[in-house]
Amino acid sequence: MPHYSRWRFCRRECWAAVAAVLAFSGTDSSGPAFARALEVEVSAAASWSRASLAAELLEGLREVDQGVAFLRSLSQTSSAGPLEWRRAAARAAEASLCCAGSSSYAKLLSLRARHASSSAAVEAARGLEQLDLQAAAADEKSGCSKGSPWAAVWMPGKPVEALCGADALAGLPALVGSASATGADSSEKRSGPMRTSLDHVLYELSSAEHTYPEVVGYADLGDPTASASLLSALVKAADELAANGHLGRVAFRHGAVAGDVPRAALAGYGLELFGRSADEVAKSADGSAAASGSNESDCNLGAENFTDPADFFHGVDLGVLAKRHPESASALCHLRGDLISQAERPLPPWELKRLGAKAAMRAISIANKSGGAAGLASIGEVAQDYPSGWGRALAGGSSDDEAIARDLLDRAEMIQGAESLEVNGWRVPEKQRGVLPLLRSQLPIFKAVEVLARTGFDQGRLFRLLRDSRPGAVPPSSVNTGDPRLPGESSAAAVFNFPRGMGQKRVVGVGLVLDPCRRSQMKFLQELMQEPVPGVMWLQLKSNSNPRLAAFMQSGIEALLNGAPNAAEIAETPGEEAALRVLMRFYEKKKDGAEDLCDSEAKKRFMGPWKKAWTSEPPKLKMLSDEDDFVDEVALPVPSACINGNMLMGPDIIQTLIAEINEERDLSYRSLEMMRIPIQYVDESMIANWQYSGKKMSHVAFRTTPSFLRAWYPGISTGAQIRHVSLAPQLVKSAPGGFLAPGDDALHRQFPAVHTVIVSGEGEGGASLLRYLGELLEAYQQLSSHKVASGGLAPKRALHVAVTGGCASDDLTITAALRRCLAAAMPAAHSPLDLNVMKNLGRTLRSCKVAPAAVLDACSQIVGAAREEILKPQVVKTSPADVDRCRQQSPLIQAVGNPAKGTALLSLNGRIFGPLDVEKGVFALNPAALLQAEELELDYGPVLLRDDNADLHEATVVSELGSAGASDEDLYQLAFALSVRSKAVFESIAARSGADSDEEEQEHSLFRGPAEMAFRNAPQGLRLNVQPLDPSTATVQIYAMFDPLSKEAQQLPPLLQLMHEELGMEISVVLRPSQLAETPLSGYYRAAGVPPAPAGGLAALGEWDGSMPGLRLQFPPRNGQLLSAQLLAPEAWTCSPVDSGGADLDSLKADAPRGSPEAKVQVRYVVEALFLEGFAEMGADAFRRRPAAGRQLALNPLGRQTSSAAGADSVVVKSGYFQLRQPPGLYKLALRGSEQEHVSRPRGLVQLTDLAGRGALLEVNIGDGSASSEEGAVEAQMAAPSGEQSESFEGSGGDPSVCNDTIHIFSVASGLRYERLLRIMMLSVRRHTQCKLRFWLVENFLSPSFRRLLPGLAKQVGFSVSRVTYKWPSWLREQTQKQRVIWAYKILFLDVLFPAPVKRILFIDADQIVRANVEELWRMNLQGHVYGFVPFCGSGPPESISSSLWNSLTGGTKNQDEIRNPETQGFRFWEQGFWKNHLGSSTYYHISALFVVDLEAFRKTAAGDILRDVYQSLTADPHSLANLDQDLPNYIQRQLPIYSLPQEWLWCESWCSEASKQNAKTIDMCQNPVRKEGKLQQAKRIAPEWSKYDDELQTIIDQLERGAAPLQRDEL
Repeated sequence: MPHYSRWRFCRRECWAAVAAVLAFSGTDSSGPAFARALEVEVSAAASWSRASLAAELLEGLREVDQGVAFLRSLSQTSSAGPLEWRRAAARAAEASLCCAGSSSYAKLLSLRARHASSSAAVEAARGLEQLDLQAAAADEKSGCSKGSPWAAVWMPGKPVEALCGADALAGLPALVGSASATGADSSEKRSGPMRTSLDHVLYELSSAEHTYPEVVGYADLGDPTASASLLSALVKAADELAANGHLGRVAFRHGAVAGDVPRAALAGYGLELFGRSADEVAKSADGSAAASGSNESDCNLGAENFTDPADFFHGVDLGVLAKRHPESASALCHLRGDLISQAERPLPPWELKRLGAKAAMRAISIANKSGGAAGLASIGEVAQDYPSGWGRALAGGSSDDEAIARDLLDRAEMIQGAESLEVNGWRVPEKQRGVLPLLRSQLPIFKAVEVLARTGFDQGRLFRLLRDSRPGAVPPSSVNTGDPRLPGESSAAAVFNFPRGMGQKRVVGVGLVLDPCRRSQMKFLQELMQEPVPGVMWLQLKSNSNPRLAAFMQSGIEALLNGAPNAAEIAETPGEEAALRVLMRFYEKKKDGAEDLCDSEAKKRFMGPWKKAWTSEPPKLKMLSDEDDFVDEVALPVPSACINGNMLMGPDIIQTLIAEINEERDLSYRSLEMMRIPIQYVDESMIANWQYSGKKMSHVAFRTTPSFLRAWYPGISTGAQIRHVSLAPQLVKSAPGGFLAPGDDALHRQFPAVHTVIVSGEGEGGASLLRYLGELLEAYQQLSSHKVASGGLAPKRALHVAVTGGCASDDLTITAALRRCLAAAMPAAHSPLDLNVMKNLGRTLRSCKVAPAAVLDACSQIVGAAREEILKPQVVKTSPADVDRCRQQSPLIQAVGNPAKGTALLSLNGRIFGPLDVEKGVFALNPAALLQAEELELDYGPVLLRDDNADLHEATVVSELGSAGASDEDLYQLAFALSVRSKAVFESIAARSGADSDEEEQEHSLFRGPAEMAFRNAPQGLRLNVQPLDPSTATVQIYAMFDPLSKEAQQLPPLLQLMHEELGMEISVVLRPSQLAETPLSGYYRAAGVPPAPAGGLAALGEWDGSMPGLRLQFPPRNGQLLSAQLLAPEAWTCSPVDSGGADLDSLKADAPRGSPEAKVQVRYVVEALFLEGFAEMGADAFRRRPAAGRQLALNPLGRQTSSAAGADSVVVKSGYFQLRQPPGLYKLALRGSEQEHVSRPRGLVQLTDLAGRGALLEVNIGDGSASSEEGAVEAQMAAPSGEQSESFEGSGGDPSVCNDTIHIFSVASGLRYERLLRIMMLSVRRHTQCKLRFWLVENFLSPSFRRLLPGLAKQVGFSVSRVTYKWPSWLREQTQKQRVIWAYKILFLDVLFPAPVKRILFIDADQIVRANVEELWRMNLQGHVYGFVPFCGSGPPESISSSLWNSLTGGTKNQDEIRNPETQGFRFWEQGFWKNHLGSSTYYHISALFVVDLEAFRKTAAGDILRDVYQSLTADPHSLANLDQDLPNYIQRQLPIYSLPQEWLWCESWCSEASKQNAKTIDMCQNPVRKEGKLQQAKRIAPEWSKYDDELQTIIDQLERGAAPLQRDEL
């Protein structure tokens, strides 16, 4: 029932109508309508061309390895029109996926396509086209017109050839076939196109030793004719090469679009219209009478127009009243106006207090009646239109409602945690809460499900398994290096202490495996033990040449140190000195200087000194007869070393070990110092555990029981980057191999371990290759022969080995011979490998002669007669079987990656280790390394999160996979499923963090997030659940927790609804209202949607023409409400409005008169570039790195000129932070202005190909010296940069005969009103200055009309202009009010806004008039200060009013009171309270309307970092820094002193006397607190010349408008 008490103002003549309608039960539910409403339409597009539907689908299918199949399907499509082509593409895409049209990935692909997600990747590929066109010297004269299909062909010994058009392309298969038939050419260096991740490779069989045909075809997949002709030619060429097993490569790339194609229409953004403050409304008045109230002509009740929520908030539908009683229309219109006025009136505190709880009550009530989806929509309905009167609507209710609201508030206060959005356990950062980042984060899981579902797994079970999976913790290792400081370790017996100072803790543990038969190693031991190291060394003697003697000597040294076993009668052991003396005498007594010490006299030379070391009868030593008798641990290679758990291997360790030990010592001391831990109070075992656990900088490591911190050994595995490549069983089985069966008594783990090793056979290193393969086979034989895992548990293992190279030679090569040998030794993938054969073959290969015939002969002797047919030594020519082996292994090699010359790659269940150096032996695949690799993959893989516990039992995962479709009998299939799962989980982490590697260290919790926990515990009245559309295939779980009257309540509901409706996600929401003391929301919000998914699934998407609806907002009239538009776009977008129809987006009137231009606003935004940010450091060691302050980074593109857009370059600030932005493409990160340094990380290309962005910071390392040859080859293909690097930034205008310098002036303006003031300021500067001028304007806030006029205005007035932009850093606390954002841009980013060549800048506020020559300021000596500001009138130091001009005009007075405005004395905040105490008597408060910055000094002293650090600290209190742009520099004057500029340089009516205005050199239109006056009125009154300037500029603008051309892309 309505609340009649609220209608006391209702006119008498309307009561009859009201009563009649209230009595009528069949009221019409449609709300009232009115003709006058503000309407805003917004669209967003990219600055690059639209990607066709086929292109979008191709990029999505690439993710699940179906891109090539899709292209082949399209190549068979007959000639069709655009619509039929789209339909064919959609049908082909769905056919490429699993589950007969019900693929979950198909839904994701459809949603991504409708968001133009791949448009950036397609544009990046188009950019590469220019590079190949230049290489082929192709142009329109040669038939390669824009948009036509063509192919660049690299043939051996010939220049690049361009085949343009359908006719030329028809000859492509014959061309590559003829070239490959003549054989590959190894006489010249291979050349070809740059290979990128954007290539769609239809065929590849490559070799680093030879040149061979390479083809890259370009076409626009939106053009049916062009695409069909190119794809047909590429497929035929690929099939021609494949049929003959020839070397070659055929790839497709997206080509340019013919003609004028629309820009890519985008979605995934939102628009906020926030209300301006009362003060801003007053400033904007400017004497124009604002429309107010509602009148009869505008009311038009009952018309089919737009519904005003305020009309029915009070319980009556005025539209129904008007229809039923038209005679009361006039009275009802007056009533409506009264209702609106009341809706707009602020709520009293007692009604505002529990408003959030009532919003929650409304949402839950709707959810209970109509379902969770309706309840979720109702939350957005209220929050998005809250200023329309929802506060008044929610405030009503009975006393029972008040009691419920009070109870809900009490319960909400008990909910733990802040607002949160959690997707599959990922707590989504605020800046990534958009459609595109969410789709990016979930893509790996959808990919994994699709890949496995195609092999027979069940989608629903897979989603349940994957969404519960989290990255596991780093496991303890089973590999024991024997560090005696670790309790519980089976330490080596030969332990020595280094010489160290009294009381020093042993912070360094060094384990050595040395060969006593090598003189150099024994001599090194002697030198090492003389080093003063605070640590301990344990020694193991091993020898490959004489293992029995080494074991004998080892037992002798242990006896000297620890006593002989069962020798209780010996009272005293000789000790460490005696043991070392024995070892030294052993090598010193061999006088001939030979390297080999183990001759026939070796045992005698050892026993002589050994017996003399004993003071009593020495124990008896026994020479063992078989080396296997004493091998009970995993063998470490000789020589090798372990320093605090980090393994060093290879012959070079002797030269580097001492330096490594000293570095580890320094690092440990420095780390403990940084953590402020007194080392004397820490037990050695805890220090060792901290070191072995990765040196985490945390006190927790020292408070934890050592047994929980057992070490893992990253050095044993690899320090190289680790990645996942899931290998299907048939790919693994294409290489020779089989099961590695352990002993019969071994128990097995549930998880298998499939090892696939790919060894490069390229180059001249035949001896190294044989040695390496021999060691490899022996290592796997040892791994399978011993119980090397904890408790004897070992996984079921399989081994497959592939050797690359030698595929194109007529003569049999070493690599081809090895492939024959391996095929003979490892005949079947389903048979156990003979471990004795592996052992003997390994030893034989290590000593084999480097010749194909010798390899075949040696192999045949080991393998036996059963396989000798393929091993006949006389068969030394390449046979068809050899070619078939190359062809069969090629897909495996291409999937894992073709290892570089002299390296190898290990894939363990799809996890790639390497590249491993074969030539130098730096990384030997020994059993310890193999065990560590297994631990990293099997134990550091994902874990399940069930019932709040991390379920680490392998049986659970295997059971889940078995239920989904895996057979635990098939080792390969299970390993493949585990690989896909691991890859998905770790790629999800990379997608969320934006890391390049799936192994980037992250903080991962194995516990449920706060929103999920809150949902479980929240009362029914505060939680809302939206069930998945199909519970059997529920994909993702989303938990959200927020206040129902907050910005999160505006923005999250449409996002969550989309995820639910499109992808079937389950949504669980916790409403957590808070007690309100002020209006919670002052703005409106809408999200841009996409066309709904077609009913027929992905196959029906072809009916969509690519159009986007944008977003549309309609508002009822609200008296005096002034709105400002702000696009809320993904963080990666750099976008600006390019057209608003002349509307002032900073001042939209909600009560615009009907039919006026202001009543309907249409805005177009353009995304000009993609943005990335990062940190740049110098130094290789993590603890020695320092920020690369002052360096200038740039993104150099492939194939086209560097953009000169704002932000293309970035100056790295003191902290190392930088920002860069460029259009989509592939770029090389470059360091400008330094030939002595180079970018060492990232080494590869930086890809700007994802509309969702990276999501996290790009980590950059700058190294000393020039770039490597590999990096130089990449840089050679870069386009010559232009733009900001070569730009001089010289100004324009002025009189060079008077002043030839350029004065740089910085300013910022937002909205048409301030832009009008800005252009007048610019003209006034020009009128008084003869120097050249360049203005720098913050692009973020410029209106479309001003951007369009700016080039012509600059030319007419006589100045140059540059637009700068800077995105708010992700780590810096962001401002939400636009005015405060503008203030922040004035002061926080001065060190990074301008390019390095700009050494000084003047800031002049937009609302100033300049009356003097600013050259005086430009040349002013700041006396060592980084910047200078003008003090408030009469409030600065005496010297600020001591200029001769000022003295002459004021009578030489030094009394500052005479220049103050007496009317505003009570408003001088700096003379009272906090500021008076803070400033004291020695510092002064300065105004920020005009200041000078010495940018060189500013950057050198890291002033920007100081300002940002203090800002970050102070803004933790949202009420601090009321006037941010001037409060901040004034607050930190003791850290960054301000130089006080002469006071005549800034006159402001608020603080300066009227008499002093005649002396002013600039006049600022600051708001007088005594007067309430619009800016323009104030300007006309204070500065008479302002109107003259305004008229002059308007004449120029009128001329420009009459002849203005449309805004071009390079002007955006």
